[in-house]
Amino acid sequence: MRTGKYGLKIEYKELTLDQVDSFIKNYPLEQLECKHICYIKDDLSTKIYREAISCGYEKVVLGSHRRATHSEEINRILEMATTKDFLRPVRVVMDKYGRFWCDNTHTTLAYILRGGQQLKDIPFYVVNLQSDSIISCDNTIAGDIQDLRNIYSSALRIQERINNGIRPNGVKWTISSLLKNMSMDKLKN
Repeated sequence: MRTGKYGLKIEYKELTLDQVDSFIKNYPLEQLECKHICYIKDDLSTKIYREAISCGYEKVVLGSHRRATHSEEINRILEMATTKDFLRPVRVVMDKYGRFWCDNTHTTLAYILRGGQQLKDIPFYVVNLQSDSIISCDNTIAGDIQDLRNIYSSALRIQERINNGIRPNGVKWTISSLLKNMSMDKLKN
C-alpha cells in the first residue's frame, strides 16, 4: 500500500497474466470505452463531440492535442502496428461505475490491427478507481513511486471528465466505434 502526499492510499499489485481475474484478461479490446472520435459524421459521433466539448474536454478529436491531421494519426497508428519491437502497455482505467476505459487509444488500435482481441493478447495494466489500486500484469509498470502517481493521476482525470458529463448515461462510444468512425475496421487482421 502506497500513501500519497494528500493521504490517498493506492494499492499496487504485480501479477502474472495467470493471476489476473479472467473477466479482466478476457475483456475485448474493442469494447473498451473510448474518449476520442476522429470524424464528426453521424448522430452518435456528433453527440459524443458535443458532450465532450460541453464538459470542457477539448481534445476529443484524436490527435488534436498535437495538432495532427487525421491522416497523420492514422499513419502513426499503422506505424505502431507494423513496428516489430513496439510493446508499449495499454493503461486500462476501471471507473467508479465499473466501466473499462482505454487510456492509450493509439496503442490499443495498433494492437487490434496486429490481431489482438482481448486484454490478455497485449501488454496492459489496470487502474481500478473503485478500489484505489493499480494492477501491473507481467511487469508492465517498471517505474518508481512518481510513475505510479502519474499513472493514477491520469486515471483520475478520466473520472473527473466522467463526473463532468463526458459520457451521458446510456451512451456508449468504444474502441470499436472509433475504428468504424475512422474506417479502420476493415484493416483488422
